[in-house]
Amino acid sequence: MAAGPWAAAVHLLNAGVDINVIRAWLGHVDMRTTSIYTEINLATKREAIEMCAARGEVRGKRRPWKKSKDILAWLEAM
Repeated sequence: MAAGPWAAAVHLLNAGVDINVIRAWLGHVDMRTTSIYTEINLATKREAIEMCAARGEVRGKRRPWKKSKDILAWLEAM
């Protein structure tokens, strides 16, 4: 039994192929249709998160936390 277009789409996505190329390859007009076939696995999600720098990082080092009385007061007032 063939795995179907969803298996090919996931393999292409995991190989780094742009989703628009996959959309065209599958012959979809609407990206929402393609997204059904390109559910990514946990490893791909982890890699995407790791590619994003953590907020506040500067050259691989985190900035030290600075307390802000204004922000803390605003949060407590919520």
